[in-house]
Amino acid sequence: MASLAQSESLDSSIRKPRTRATLHSLIHNPSQERDSATTDSQSPRAHPRKKARHEDQDDTETTSASKDAMFNKTWNLYRTTPFFHHDQSQYSIYEQELLSFIAANAVNFASSALNPQPGSDTSALINSNRAFPVQIDSAGHNIIETLDHPGDIKSVTFERLILEDPKADEEQGQDQNQDQHPDQSRRDQHKDSLLITLTIRPKGKVKDQVYYCALMLDRTHDKDRPAARSEFTHFNLVFLKTSAVIGQLVLQWLERKFDCRICRLLFQTFELRKIVDSSLEVMYKHAEGRAEKKGRSIELTYALPPAATGLKTITVSLQPDEARQLLMSRLEQSRAGILEGLEEHLSRSMRIDFGRMELTRAGCTAWYIAGEGKAKIFEAIEDRYSLLDLLQSIGRCGT
Repeated sequence: MASLAQSESLDSSIRKPRTRATLHSLIHNPSQERDSATTDSQSPRAHPRKKARHEDQDDTETTSASKDAMFNKTWNLYRTTPFFHHDQSQYSIYEQELLSFIAANAVNFASSALNPQPGSDTSALINSNRAFPVQIDSAGHNIIETLDHPGDIKSVTFERLILEDPKADEEQGQDQNQDQHPDQSRRDQHKDSLLITLTIRPKGKVKDQVYYCALMLDRTHDKDRPAARSEFTHFNLVFLKTSAVIGQLVLQWLERKFDCRICRLLFQTFELRKIVDSSLEVMYKHAEGRAEKKGRSIELTYALPPAATGLKTITVSLQPDEARQLLMSRLEQSRAGILEGLEEHLSRSMRIDFGRMELTRAGCTAWYIAGEGKAKIFEAIEDRYSLLDLLQSIGRCGT
């Protein structure tokens, strides 16, 4: 029995790394180790310490990205329905699931991406669920990108995307929390926009390629239904900057994981005009003499009517000072929008009826927006306008 007890003590004790001196003492004095193990197991501080560390752990602790991640990138815009059972504390699990999903499906998706359409010279990028709006024609557009192996997927990262000013957001949150139940306010304060970052080493390349998918939280949804708010996270916009294959796989995973529907965001002419008009008026409606930073010119691109043979589009460029002067002079006589005033001035100067043409693309020192669902945002938007205001304008429009 003594030999058996000594053997059990030896087996149970050498499971942890031991120094040579400790092993020597264990072999010659097994009773000392057994007494020490018994004392440790009966210590009231051993297990409570581990339990306390577990209780103090913040399940919602995740890394965060600033709004700088949105700048200087050409984004494809999508609209989404609210996400069901989206949990910010599970971001580390989502990272592994999305990485595994892309790694398992990217090769098969790329090899079957081109599906010839009967009676047509074009091919559509499709998956098992639906045909995506990306079109790949026989001239070679995106064919190499689609058929190439996506490469080695290095990492997938989920981060909270902080778009608000921390001080202003804190003050607003305090005002809202006064009217909410404590448990409800605690759930809402951890809901932020989301930035997914994918690092991929393309096949045959020596440098990694970084892709982004940003999901914008809708701050204007109905807040009078706490039950719905606890089950759904109200994302409304998806900004995507990836290759065709990776982008569609990311969207497919999001739809399956959170039971949502994501579709391409396209702007009608009147919707694009509303976004451009509201933004330009805020940016250039100020008194003369304000210190101006040198910025990009205002560019307006119009689609010509079919009667204009040989021409499809026309682009008009104006300097910011010129646009401001036109706006200030127009305000004394008319209450029309800045875009309408610019078009009237251009029609008189160029003898072109801009009222018969459709606005398809617009840009300024803060952003570029295209009717086909593309946008590029610059840092200057924080000096002249607001990123949140622009996102809200985009979120209210689109079909």
